[in-house]
Amino acid sequence: MTIHIFNPEHDYALASFSPYYTPPAEVIRLRKHHALSPLRYASHGDAILLIDSPAETLPHIPPGITLLSLPELPLYFRLHPEAVISPWGWNPMLRHILQENGIPPEQLPDDSWLHMLRNLSHRRTTIDFNRLLNEQLKADPILCRHLSPLPVEFNSSAQALKWLDEHPAAFFKAPWSSSGRGILFTEELDPDRHILPWLNGIIRRQGSVMAETAHPKAIDFATEWEISQSPAGRPEVKYLGVSLFEASRRGKYHSNTLATRERLMQKIKCVAPDFGEAWIEAQRKAIVALLSQYAIASHSDPHICYTGYLGIDMIAAPDGTIRGGIELNFRRTMGIPPSPLCIIGTGNVGTHLHRAFTRAGMRPLLISGRAESFPPADVYLICVKDSCVAEVAARIKPIAGAIIAHTSGSIPLADVMTPLAAEAQGCGVFYPLQTFSRDVEMHYDTIPFLIEGSSPEVTSRLMRLASEISNTVVEADSGQRALYHVAAVMTCNFFNHLCTLADDFLRRHNLDLKILLPLLRQTVDKLALTSPSLAQTGPAVRGDRTVIEAHLDHLRDFPDTARIYRMLSDSIISCHNPGVPQGAPDSLTPQTLKYE
Repeated sequence: MTIHIFNPEHDYALASFSPYYTPPAEVIRLRKHHALSPLRYASHGDAILLIDSPAETLPHIPPGITLLSLPELPLYFRLHPEAVISPWGWNPMLRHILQENGIPPEQLPDDSWLHMLRNLSHRRTTIDFNRLLNEQLKADPILCRHLSPLPVEFNSSAQALKWLDEHPAAFFKAPWSSSGRGILFTEELDPDRHILPWLNGIIRRQGSVMAETAHPKAIDFATEWEISQSPAGRPEVKYLGVSLFEASRRGKYHSNTLATRERLMQKIKCVAPDFGEAWIEAQRKAIVALLSQYAIASHSDPHICYTGYLGIDMIAAPDGTIRGGIELNFRRTMGIPPSPLCIIGTGNVGTHLHRAFTRAGMRPLLISGRAESFPPADVYLICVKDSCVAEVAARIKPIAGAIIAHTSGSIPLADVMTPLAAEAQGCGVFYPLQTFSRDVEMHYDTIPFLIEGSSPEVTSRLMRLASEISNTVVEADSGQRALYHVAAVMTCNFFNHLCTLADDFLRRHNLDLKILLPLLRQTVDKLALTSPSLAQTGPAVRGDRTVIEAHLDHLRDFPDTARIYRMLSDSIISCHNPGVPQGAPDSLTPQTLKYE
C-alpha cells in the first residue's frame, strides 16, 4: 500500500534545503494541475495525497484508489500503518509538510539521508558518473567509441566565460533544476547581455555553475532505474527500461513518447545501434560505484544509501554516437516506463496474478475492472467474469506495441480479442488452469498456463511472461483450451460440489469433512502414477449391492444428493462393465459385474 505524492518543486526545494521553502506560483500551478498524475502508476489499494486544495471538479478516480488531503493523513496512517510514502522526490520542505500533518518521524528521511540526496542531485555528480562510465566503456571494443567529455564546474562567472571562449557552443547549467529549466545554451547569445547576467544569478543563488560542450543531437532518451538497499547496506540497482522524450535544441523538456519497452528500444536502436545490454550493464556498474563512493564520502556511516528512482538522460548524434550521462535525476521522472503488466480485475484470479508477478520482482498494476480508463502498460490481462470481458476490453486504450489478453478458459480468442489487434500490437489468451480463492496461498510455479496469441510474436511474449511465474507454460489454441476447460470443470468444480454435498451430509450428523482430507489427497496423488480408470475403487466398481443400498438409505433425507449418488454409481458401472444395464441398485449383481 503506497501513498503517492506529486511534488514537482523537488529540485528547487533541494537547492534551498529549507523546510520553509516556498515554490514559485508557476510551480504550484503545475503541482495542482498534475496532482493526479500518479494515476499512471498507482495500483489498487494505493492512495494519492493532494498537497493543495483540489479543484472544484475532479476526474473519475478508479475504484480502489483513495484521494487524501493533508488533514486526513493521521487517520489514514492509523488505519494503514503499513503504508509507504512515495513522493516525486524527497526534500526538507516535503518532510516538514508531512511532519506538520502528523506523519511520525520514522516514516520520513532524516537529515543525513537528505544531505546525501542533495549532494547526489547536484549536477557535479555527472562529472563522477561520466568518469566511472567511461572506465566501463573503455573495456568494450565496440562501446569505447562513445566516451563522453567530462562536465566542468565553475565558481565564478569570469572562469566560465574564459572556458566559453574555447567552447563556443556549450551548455551552462544550474546545479539544481529540472525539465530543462536552469539550462542556458550559449549559441547565438551575447556574452555580456545574456550569458553573464545568467551566470551571476545562478552562482549567487546556488554557489556554482556547471558547463558542458554541446553535442549534435538526433534523439533524447534515458535509462530508468530503481535503487534499493541490501541488508548489508550496499546499493542494489534494478533496470526498469528506457524512455524516449522530446526536448528543444536548448534543452527544455516537452514530452515523452508513450510505448512499450520493446517498441522504445527499437526506436532508440534505429539511431544508436550500439545501445543495448552491454551499454546498460556498463551504466549499472557505474551507478553502483557512484552510490558507494558518495555514501562513504558523505557520511561516517557507509551504510546510508540512496533508495528510490534514478533517471539517466542521454543523447544520440546522427552518426550514432551516444553521450551516456547528460543528466542524473535522483527522483521519479516523466520517463519511468509504463508498467510491464496491468492486471484488470480485483477478484480471485486478478489478486493472485498480481501477487505472483509482484513476488517475481515485476511491477504489475492491479486495477478494478470498473475503472473508466486504464494506465499504460506493456501487457493488459483482463481478469473479469466472462460476460464482462468484451466490455472491459473495449475501454482499454493501448499504447504502441501493447498486448491485450484475457484469462478465460471458455472465450475463444476470435470472439472478443481479435478486433482489438489493430489498436494494440496484438491480443491473446493467458489462461491459468487452476482454481483460485483470494485468501488461500498457492505455489504459483506449479500452475499450468495455456497461451494463445494473435501472432507468433504475441504468443512468444505471453509465454515468456507466464514463464516468469510458472514452470508449466503450454501453447494451446481456442479449441484445445475449450476442451481443457470442460475437463477442468468436471475434475475441479464437480468434485468441489461433491465435497459440498458430503460436507452438508456430515454436518447434519455433527461430523467433520476434514477427516477425509488424507483420502482426498491420496486420490489426487495416485493420478500422477496411474490412469484414473485403473485407480477407481469403491462399491460400484466392486458390485457391492449391499453397501450401495445402505448408502442410499442414509441419503434418504438428501434426495438431490441421492440422485447424484445413483447417477454416478451407474456411470462407474457402465465405464468398468460395458453391457451392464444402468438403473437402480437392484441391477447390480455379482454375476454381471467385474470384481476389483
